[in-house]
Amino acid sequence: MITYETSHDFFSTINSKKTLRLVIDTIFEIASEMTRETKAIESFQSKENDVYDKIWHLYKHTEEKR
Repeated sequence: MITYETSHDFFSTINSKKTLRLVIDTIFEIASEMTRETKAIESFQSKENDVYDKIWHLYKHTEEKR
């Protein structure tokens, strides 16, 4: 199980949105190989959701700004 603190520590060290996108895409690639699920990946990557940007802004702010 991944805790909030663990994910916060990990994602907070990523220094660019490009790197963040690579990390997330790799996570989904591994997950899809294990589950054969692609709908979640497609939804996540859609421009309407822009989840990469949401995660980038979430982890690049301090607790006070969140």
